[in-house]
Amino acid sequence: QKFTFIGVAVSAVINVILNAVLIPQWGVEGAATATAVSTVIWNVLLVIFVRQKLNINLNPLSFRG
Repeated sequence: QKFTFIGVAVSAVINVILNAVLIPQWGVEGAATATAVSTVIWNVLLVIFVRQKLNINLNPLSFRG
């Protein structure tokens, strides 16, 4: 829960900052871009946390079956 909170908090801060920068320039497309970027960052952070704490590799390209 702690790591999920950190990921969500970082993503939310980045989303607010990107919205403040991109919406005046791009309007609705800026808001969509900011949301997409912050969602990707959130997911990347959670993958990193899972990799560090559980030693589970979530990279689909490294799957060995």
